[in-house]
Amino acid sequence: MRELHAALNWVRQLFRSRTFEREMQAEMQAHIEQEAALNRARGMTERDAIAAAKRDFGNVAYLQEQSRDARGTRFVEETKRDIIYGLRSLVRTPGFTTVALLSLALGIGVNTGMVTFFRFIFAPVQVSQPDTYVAYGRGLTYPGWQAIANERGLFEKTVVHSSMSVALSRDGATSVKATADLVSDGYFSMYNGRAHIGRLLVPGESSDASASPAAVVSYPFWRRELSGDSSVIGRTLRLTNGLQLTVVGVANERFSGASSGLGAQPADFWLPLVVRNRMPTFQRGDQQSISPFTDANAEWLSMSAQLPEGVLLEQATLHLRNLLTHLPTADSANVNDLTSPLLTQGRRGFINRNNALSISFALSATAMVLLIGCANVANLVLARGVRRRREIAVRLSLGASRVRLIRQLMTESAMLGLAGGLAAIIVSQVILKILSASEILVFLKVDAETLARGLKPDAYVIVFTFIMAFVSATASGLVPSLRSTKMNLSRATRDDGAAIGTRRSRSRLRTGLVIGQVALSLALLNTATALLRSSANANESDVGFDYQKVVTIAALRSGNGYSNARFLNYLHELQERTTQLVGPENVARGTILLTGSGGMNFARVSPSEPGLRSTPLALASANYFTVLGLPIVRGRAFTELEARNSAPVVIISESTAKQYWPTTDALGQRLKLADEQWSESTGRRVLQNERDVMVVGVAHDAQTVIVGSARNPMMYAPADSGSVLVRASENPATLARTLRELARVTDRDMIANVRTQDEVMHSIVHSADITSKYTGVLGTFGLLLSAIGIFGVVAYTVSQRTHEIGIRLAIGAQPFDVMRLMLVQGMRPVLLGIAMGVAATAMVSRGLLAGFSGISPFDPVAYLTAAAIVASVALVACYVPSRRATTIDPVGAIRSE
Repeated sequence: MRELHAALNWVRQLFRSRTFEREMQAEMQAHIEQEAALNRARGMTERDAIAAAKRDFGNVAYLQEQSRDARGTRFVEETKRDIIYGLRSLVRTPGFTTVALLSLALGIGVNTGMVTFFRFIFAPVQVSQPDTYVAYGRGLTYPGWQAIANERGLFEKTVVHSSMSVALSRDGATSVKATADLVSDGYFSMYNGRAHIGRLLVPGESSDASASPAAVVSYPFWRRELSGDSSVIGRTLRLTNGLQLTVVGVANERFSGASSGLGAQPADFWLPLVVRNRMPTFQRGDQQSISPFTDANAEWLSMSAQLPEGVLLEQATLHLRNLLTHLPTADSANVNDLTSPLLTQGRRGFINRNNALSISFALSATAMVLLIGCANVANLVLARGVRRRREIAVRLSLGASRVRLIRQLMTESAMLGLAGGLAAIIVSQVILKILSASEILVFLKVDAETLARGLKPDAYVIVFTFIMAFVSATASGLVPSLRSTKMNLSRATRDDGAAIGTRRSRSRLRTGLVIGQVALSLALLNTATALLRSSANANESDVGFDYQKVVTIAALRSGNGYSNARFLNYLHELQERTTQLVGPENVARGTILLTGSGGMNFARVSPSEPGLRSTPLALASANYFTVLGLPIVRGRAFTELEARNSAPVVIISESTAKQYWPTTDALGQRLKLADEQWSESTGRRVLQNERDVMVVGVAHDAQTVIVGSARNPMMYAPADSGSVLVRASENPATLARTLRELARVTDRDMIANVRTQDEVMHSIVHSADITSKYTGVLGTFGLLLSAIGIFGVVAYTVSQRTHEIGIRLAIGAQPFDVMRLMLVQGMRPVLLGIAMGVAATAMVSRGLLAGFSGISPFDPVAYLTAAAIVASVALVACYVPSRRATTIDPVGAIRSE
């Protein structure tokens, strides 16, 4: 109770300090008056009695300080006074405060915005028990899952799901492509699912083979396709394969299931697992294939599980490996694949080896902006410390300790950091608003509502912002505070350090900060310039064929439930209507080269020799090469008969000819091929259709899939199938609109993707475009902050050297000479920073710029452009205060000292 009473008394004294001060002063005055009364009683005069009483009582101010120390609130009270003084000091210097806040707000705001963005884009899976959550890293057969689920002691609970594309029929309108997740019992409880309206799937429904199975739709799909209608419960959705679904609920807006990354985009709806038997991907021709629930080779499931209490991941992995090895299913063949772990524990986001470099680059670029902002604040605090030098010297002379002054200066920095954090949150919101309205929507394929909802900073981001603001402000103010409180008191109080040599010594740190700012800004701008050139090169690159007037029609078969015959009839009818529209010489069938879609296979040459690499194999009709504008350099194109009968002939690219026949002519040579295709039923690549073929032509090299990379070997096989390719005689965008309507009229239930190849090219280089613009914006921020820092350094240099400049002007120096001197001294650290920035960029650009189109890591144009921009901005920042130096009055400047 005594400790509690002491604590309560401390709190009371803390919040009632003024009352205690009055009581303490009154008590001390009472003691003095009482002693004075005794002295008067002893015969002293009034004056002598009071003097003797004060002398016997002691130093009142010292005793009051001891009393405050005894209360234990001195540190808090001093901090409160420091905060009040710091606020007053920041208000008295609006120029310094504004520039420092802008520097912190921009630097921290950009980082806060990007952290929020990445937390949304690379969001991990949301699970109810993350500590025991594990994911199986392979495809799994249904019999394999049943064996795992029935194995006692292995897992506490297991759930599986399978994703697929479907076509949703809409009355009187074109069908829409949708994604469906087929899930087992316990799926929603595993991933912490809740219903927005209606209910979720209940145990037992995963095996309910009713005529109209239950469906839970996602919140974005409900808002987008069902108009957010709250009476949707009980409505029937019809797929184009005839399957009817009954909507039983709408998932919560934040539920994404097993999806992770790219904003954790959920499936459009979730269905019971048993519906898989009625989905079209397990149909072969007009016949129903073997059920995936009994097929021992169909690895179509993804599994996640929860470990039992006390079971380690290594123990579960060993137990699972032993179980799968003895199963008579395809799972036993995958268990020894060491390319990825069998089980992974914990929630995994979308960050992996493929995107780690891009993420590191983006975060490094934003961190550079923060470093530039911190350097700017440090420079301003250093310059401000010079102006406060005499004030600090007086405080030290009067007995203030260096630690006490440093604490006061750091409190001011902390107040600046707090205000900078608040401003940074506002800046981050502006940045996120811009991101929500930018073309990032197209690139990420995220709807605006989902993006706007996900880009709101949560409590973690806000805490991160203020921690970063506090650390940045205090780190920026620590070194200046240490330097400001270490001085020659005699000189500081006498002349404020007028010696030129002393000034130059104090300016070394500021010069170093300017050099670092310029180097970081140059690195950002150089990278942005290089990426812009990469985008331009990719747009203008020679892909090997004339793609600019080609329009493609790619039909989605897997989600429609069409039989093979019905699907081919649709394509033939669409081709005939297109031929009537543009003429037979402008229509072909085959593979879309830029994306590798529409029938791209991989052929293995001499299948018995596993060491040979696979080669992309495209399908091509008779006039395929004419429509694409892809020249045949030797030999001939396919004939109509060869395309119709899929004759055993091939056309190869020039790179393929050089690879297999470097010293002889490829025409007439024979090959043994086998198609290497992805099997949806087995979940792996399989070899099939082994055959002997003969080379009848050599085509010009063409880009496939990745524009700007080295041209890979390529083969073309004759076939009257694949996507429809059309060459436009006029505007391809106009033709694309016409063909889109033609595809809809041909079959309303068929989903056909009609695109110009210009659109495809734009989507391919879109990533580089966004990266270059993002880096360019960051470089602009960094350059702006650097310019402010350079301006501040030169301006304070001019203000410090007013006496010197006045003497120079008085003894005959011309204003131009003074301005040139200031410009030379101001630009010297800028030029050093440019040199360091070029060297640093050259060292790191080899890895950062690898894989971008048509640029070298040592691109001289990018280097010169960035250096010219930085030097020009720095010259302007130096010119303004240097020009001001020429207007100094010599007489007034000399008298001011």
